[in-house]
Order: sequence, then structure tokens, then C-alpha cells
Amino acid sequence: MPGKIKLISRKWMFLVVALVSLLLITGLFFYFFYPQWFGVNIRSGNISVYRVLVVAPHPDDETLGSGGIIARAVKQGTPVKVIIVTYGDGFTKAARAFTGKHDVTAGDYKKLGETRRLETIRAMETLGLPEDDVIFLGFPDGGMRHLWDNYWDHDCPFTGINGSSQVPYTNAWQPGVPYCGERVVETLTKIITEFKPTDIYVPDPGDEHPDHWAVNAFVLYTLTKMNYQAKLYTYLVHRGYWPEPLRPETGKPLRPPKEMVGIGTNWMEVPLSPEEINLKSSAINCYDTQKKVMGSFLRAFIRSTELFGTSKIPVVPDYNESLAISKQTDSISLVRDARANSSFYRFFYRLERNPDLSAVGMLRQQDRLWLVLQTVQPFSSRVSYRLDMRFFFPDGTVKRLDYRITGRQVQVLMPARNSLNLPPVQIEGDTNRLLIAVPAGDLEGARSVLMDGEAYHGSVLFDKTDYRLFNF
Repeated sequence: MPGKIKLISRKWMFLVVALVSLLLITGLFFYFFYPQWFGVNIRSGNISVYRVLVVAPHPDDETLGSGGIIARAVKQGTPVKVIIVTYGDGFTKAARAFTGKHDVTAGDYKKLGETRRLETIRAMETLGLPEDDVIFLGFPDGGMRHLWDNYWDHDCPFTGINGSSQVPYTNAWQPGVPYCGERVVETLTKIITEFKPTDIYVPDPGDEHPDHWAVNAFVLYTLTKMNYQAKLYTYLVHRGYWPEPLRPETGKPLRPPKEMVGIGTNWMEVPLSPEEINLKSSAINCYDTQKKVMGSFLRAFIRSTELFGTSKIPVVPDYNESLAISKQTDSISLVRDARANSSFYRFFYRLERNPDLSAVGMLRQQDRLWLVLQTVQPFSSRVSYRLDMRFFFPDGTVKRLDYRITGRQVQVLMPARNSLNLPPVQIEGDTNRLLIAVPAGDLEGARSVLMDGEAYHGSVLFDKTDYRLFNF
């Protein structure tokens, strides 16, 4: 009998050791491959607020991204303004649910926009913010990327899905403003100059929705052009199958997607009080038109924290004369791409088997700038790439430089009046990396540059890096 007991004890000991080992290995796996689940590289803390400006692409984004911060600031007596860039009048699925019709007219889209405006006013009043502190601009829903890329000048306006080429709403901040990029910047400049915010909340540049990353680019452009100093926080709304799970989790924090950890953004979780969580939940509940088509998604932002990102501005490094240009890229400040792991972009990779962007960057030499484009897979003749740059000068001037790259052929694009015609003077590289030298004469004296890279199959944008700012 004692021998049998000893045998059973050994079996139990073996099972316990095996179970503990399995749990340890599993824990280490998730710790290293899913660090955001453990809060690695994610700070937790409070944000001091002074004069808060929240910029949202659509009605409801301001609540999803920073509803708790708005409620907190209002309660503290902090001045708050919320800018809603579009009326959210271009969401076809919501328009069909709103009207009960499959074939939606331009007038129907505008009625949806007016309704979403009223929903936002109710939501902000729920958070304690009066209607006078909510600014509706009325730029085109679904068109902000186009204004940023190709419809910059006021004499070349974009036509939105609402049938308008200018702000059609009489209750907008400035009715009749043309749908063009330079008018977006002028409008943001006026509001920032008048309100003088100390803390600005904008969509994250890694957000997959084109309106969101474009609004981020517009705000960053405006602040840089003005040389305006403020604390800039980014919030994320659209990123694949995120957030998970698609239901309220008031006891759990909102964590960033795993592919967005460790690529240059410092994430911070801001704990919300029970009162702030309840107010945010009530505000989200005001968006009836959106609850009909994406209610679970909206409620997934009811968490114990709100998530904000910050990032440092890297400096464009100088060319090392002792190294060949092909060896220089390890020291270049690169904008890394995280979209390869995103469900939306993976669809295009599987469909087309195309390479994706891994990074873009820049290197400064005496008489030229070297532009760097890197891909994960070898360059494909079926894919064209774009490098888009905005150079900022101390006197407030902004010059634009855009290139389309197919194979090793580089074409200068001239989409705006401030575009520069600077053909490359040298092109080098290998199967996964292209280095393009452009003359620096017209760019002499620039203090910073806003840059991104994009990949197209035909006219379809299927991959891009975030727009990031570099200092010289």
C-alpha cells in the first residue's frame, strides 16, 4: 500500500509539474507575442487638461475616442471645443437604414447628416458640453483623403456623395466653403487661433478609415504650418477586428492592436471613473442612426480606460560619407508600416499577392535628399508606389513633393499649385529597397517635412504608411 501511495503521489506531482510548465510556456508566448494584453509599453496615468480641442472626422468619433476626457474636462471647468469635420452624411449603409430605401438620393444623405448633427449635440450635452462648443464644419464624408491627396486648391473642389462641392449646411461653421484641402487648413487655423488649445485630440494616423488618417494629416499640417505648440494625443477607432470583444467591458481596459505596439507610438491608458464610464455609455446611446448598423461596435468602446497615443518627432539624419548609400538605411529615421497585419489589408495581399510597404524614410546629403522606400516582398511591376511629402518653412510657406514609382521609373506628380517639379538625379536600390536622390536646392531652409508612402494596384490604394513628421 505505501508503494502504491508513493506511485500515485508521483503521478500527481508529474501532472502538477506538467500543468505548471504548460501555463508558464503559454504565458510567455502571449507575453512576447501579445504584449499589449499585459500592458507592456503601455503607460497608465491621468492627463492634465487645460484647454481641450477634440477633432473628430464624423459624428460619434469624438465620443468613442475621448468621451471620458470630454466629460472630465467639463466637470473640472476646463474650456472644451469639439470639431466635427463632416456631418457623417456619406455612410451608405446608415443612409439605407435611416431612409428604409436601397436607392439613396443626395437629399437623403443630407437628411442623414442633419440627423447625425442633432445626435452629436445630444451626446455632447449628455457629457455636459453645450451646443455652442460643438463646431460642425460640413466637409465631405468619405472625401477627406481626396481633399488631402488630389483636391487641394480652391478652384478644383471635390464633389461628395451628397452631391455637393461645397459645404451645403446653413448651420455649419462656414456654409458654402469649397470642398478642398486648403480650405480645411484655413478653417482649422482660424479655430485654433481663436480658441488657443493646450491639449488636442485627433484620430490616430494608423486608423484604417481614410477620413480618419486624413483628418490627422490635416491637423498635423495645420499645427506645423502655424508652428503652434500643443500637446497632441491620438485616439484609435477603426483597425481591423478591433476592439475585441464587440460588447461593453466596463471592467477591462482598452488596449491597442498588437501590430501597433512598438512601432513608434507610445500608448497610454487613461482610467475612467464609474461616473465617466456611465456618461460615455449614455452619450454613445444617443447615436440612433449608427446603433442600427454598428451598435455592437459602438458599445465595444465602453471600457474602464480610454486609449491615447503620443509620438516623438525624429530628426532627418545626415549622410555618412564613409558609407555607400546602400548601407546608410539602417541609420535612417523610418516610418514603419503596421498595416501588413491588419485584416483589411491582408485581404488585398491574398487577392493580388502583391508586396506591402515596410517603411519609408529620408536622409540628408549636402546638395540632395535621399528618399527611401522599403517593401517586404520584391518590387512588382503590377504595383505603383507614391511618396508624398509636405515641406514646411519658417515663414509659413509649404511646398509639396509627390512621386509615383513603378519599377524603377519615377514620375513627378503636380496635384497642387504649391507642388514642386523636382525630377530625381539618382536612383539606387535592390529588390526590396529603393533610394531616390532629389536636388535639395528648392528645399533649402525647410524646418520639417510630413511624409508617407502608399502602394496602389491600379487606382486602388491597398497599403500605406502613417503620415509622420520629421524635423531637419
